[in-house]
Order: sequence, then structure tokens, then C-alpha cells
Amino acid sequence: KGATALAAGVAIPGPWGATGGPAAAVSDEFAALDALGQAELVRSGAVSPRELVAAAIARIERWNPVLNAVVATDFGRALERAEQDLPEGPFTGVPYLIKDLVEYEGVAWRSGSRLFAGRIGRTNPEYVERTLATGVVVLGKSNTPELGLLPVTEPFLCGAARNPWSTDHTPGGSSGGAAAAVASGMVPFAHASDGGGSIRIPAACCGLFGMKVSRGRQPEPGPPMPGELSVNHVVSRSVRDSEVMLQATARTAADGSTLPPPVPEPGAPARTLRIAWATRDYSGATVDAECLAAAESAARLCALLGHEVEEADTGIDGARFIESFLVLWSWIPHALLTQVERATGAAPPRGVLEPWSWGLAEHF
Repeated sequence: KGATALAAGVAIPGPWGATGGPAAAVSDEFAALDALGQAELVRSGAVSPRELVAAAIARIERWNPVLNAVVATDFGRALERAEQDLPEGPFTGVPYLIKDLVEYEGVAWRSGSRLFAGRIGRTNPEYVERTLATGVVVLGKSNTPELGLLPVTEPFLCGAARNPWSTDHTPGGSSGGAAAAVASGMVPFAHASDGGGSIRIPAACCGLFGMKVSRGRQPEPGPPMPGELSVNHVVSRSVRDSEVMLQATARTAADGSTLPPPVPEPGAPARTLRIAWATRDYSGATVDAECLAAAESAARLCALLGHEVEEADTGIDGARFIESFLVLWSWIPHALLTQVERATGAAPPRGVLEPWSWGLAEHF
């Protein structure tokens, strides 16, 4: 019943065409469902995983030429996997995309960079394995800026991803391809990662739910980022999809995690939270009126739900914060260039990395 209601009540934008109006609505009855809604159809026997996967492939083939959200496909293996015995998890049979910063066996793994134009994934990191154990079926890789460094998704290698609400606008970054794919209905949710806003920015640009989880919450999908800035999770159209995927993939005490469970156990008593919110950014400037209104609305809602809410100053020196962040952020391309030089005996040609990446490395 919940899935049916969601399908009836959720509007999925079609990409806007040259005529100035929205293109035709997405063509199948699954597109407006969130991931748990699609999984419920499989669980009830109403549809097969192959039907969900085939429908998602058709949507990608229809919209991706406009949005450029998906930069590598694995449709053949996805259809084969959908016909096999999938893991019995919360998302069995649900179509899914992995951001091209993370390795996935047998599929291009280019990190948005011409430096890695020919690289193919050779294994699945632990985080990807935990994701696959939920029953999702991976259809391919989503677009990302070079090395995930920018808050827009316009890599020289793969070209710009477009926002499905208005293709003249960016879907944000660095998980811009993932957000464009989810917001357009290609897939109900998708893998994303966030160091300095790379889940939250595209979620905001595309009208999705996106949360940066605590560092150390998830297993690393590869070598840790400098300062452990980056974490992996999803962008989704519903809060419940994000919650259930986090529960399924998060490290536990058995893995050596010292963090409490990410969400309360079923039946646990409600917990009152202490929530602070601010009206100014780290530099002390007042934020845009629309953003301020959204924050005020959220604060009022939290108070109505019984939480302790108060307005507070962040107490952060904005200039020092930005400079400290840039030291960590610029270390990423610097370390990459150092690794390439050690491995090959020479620095890569300057044209193989984008100007922003070189600029950050030189800043470091």
C-alpha cells in the first residue's frame, strides 16, 4: 500500500527539452517508487528483478543522452544477475549505480580523470560487497568530476552532467551523476560519497535526500582520503532508503567500530536530541533568505517533535577553517602526482589532469 501511494504521489521530473517544457513523463510504473517500494514489489511476487532492471535500463537509455549521468554501463551482467539467486536483503532486485570514484569489478574505473582513462576495476572493496549483499543490481557507474574534487560535475573526460529539473543547470558535485540519475527516475537511489559536500550539494541541487554520515561509520572502499574527509553512502528520494542502506552497510562493534548504532533499534524508546542551528555561515555572513527559511522551518519541526532546539554561533574562525580544509583537499592531487612519479619515474604530462587539479596540487 505504501509503495502504491508513493507511486501516485511523487512527481519525477523529465529532462527539459529545447521546447521549454518538460519532456514526456517517465514511461513505466516503477520510476516513481523509492528503492524499498520497488523491493516490496519483488518480495510480494508482483514483479521480477529482471523487470525492474530492464525498466531502469530503458529509462537510462532514454534520458542519459540528455543528462550524461551514467558514464559506464554493465547492462548485460546486470540482466544476468537479475535472473540469478540474488541475496535476500532489503533491496533485492533494485537497480543501482556506483559512483565512478569507487572500484567495481569488470567495469571502467576512471575517477573522472583522463589519467585513468583505460582503468578497469579488478575487485570489489568491502563497502561495495556490503552494498551488493543488500540485493541491489548494479547497472553501471555515475558521472563525477575529476578525482571528486569539485562541487559541479563537468569532467573533461566524460563531459558535464545535467540537472533533470533544468538541463541548463548543474546537478552539483561531486556525486552529480548519481543525483541526476536518481532525480530523473533512472534509478531510485545511487551510491554517493562526500568529503566537503559531495553528497549534500547534489542532493540540494536535485531535490533529493543526502546525508554525510560520521567518519568511520562505513568501511573504506579503498585507501583512506587525507584526514579521512570522505565517507560513502547514497543519494535517495526517501529518507527511509538512506536509513535502511546505512543500517545494512555500517560497521558494527564486531568490525571494531566504537560508534553507537546509526539508528535506534526497533522498539527502542525515543531519544530527545540537543540540536543547535545557525543563521550565519563560517565567515559570519548571513545566508541566502531561501536557505535561512528552510533552516528555520527545520528547526521549528524539530522543536515540535520534542527536541531541544536553540540558535547558536558556530564559534569557528571561517578563514582558518577554509585554509585548513584546503590543505587537506589539495593534498589529494599532490599525493596522486607523487605516486605517479614514484611508479613511472616521471610526472604525468600536465595536460592529463585538469587545471583545477594542478592548481590544488601547486597550492599544497
